[in-house]
Amino acid sequence: MTCLPAWAHEGHGMPGFAHWHASDVLGFVAIVGVVAAVIWFKGGK
Repeated sequence: MTCLPAWAHEGHGMPGFAHWHASDVLGFVAIVGVVAAVIWFKGGK
């Protein structure tokens, strides 16, 4: 998954510089995990 500009934010004294944090990846991983679990449990039969 890529870092989407819409999810990036400005701040930390850097106006005009949108960025994301490495810890934000945990959120992306959690979303992918939830989607995978839903597909796994609903798609089998």
